[in-house]
Amino acid sequence: MFMKFDDQTLHAAFIDQLNRAEVPYTIDDNDAVNFTDAEHAAVANAAHKVRDAQFRWYFLKWPTESQSLRFRGVLEAAGLPFFVEYHDSGIWFLVRRADQSELDRLSQAVVESDDYV
Repeated sequence: MFMKFDDQTLHAAFIDQLNRAEVPYTIDDNDAVNFTDAEHAAVANAAHKVRDAQFRWYFLKWPTESQSLRFRGVLEAAGLPFFVEYHDSGIWFLVRRADQSELDRLSQAVVESDDYV
């Protein structure tokens, strides 16, 4: 299993949390944190500490990489705060709860663009 925060400051804070909790992990060539199933709960706990320090949040994940890339572009164009995480399960977006109605609207644009692809 692996995980990586796209933002270098958050990724460094994540690694710091792992070290403080003495969670075993390795770093691969892409700077991703690799860990086993046995460490999953401790890794998730460390990541939650980093996430919680940003804003009240929730996750969004798209089924395909192309949708994820379009969504990232939509978020950037809208100027909404967000963070990207790479997991073995795909690309996850850490977004603000306060933006939920706007995110729902923006997400619809990504879904509708699939109808034209």
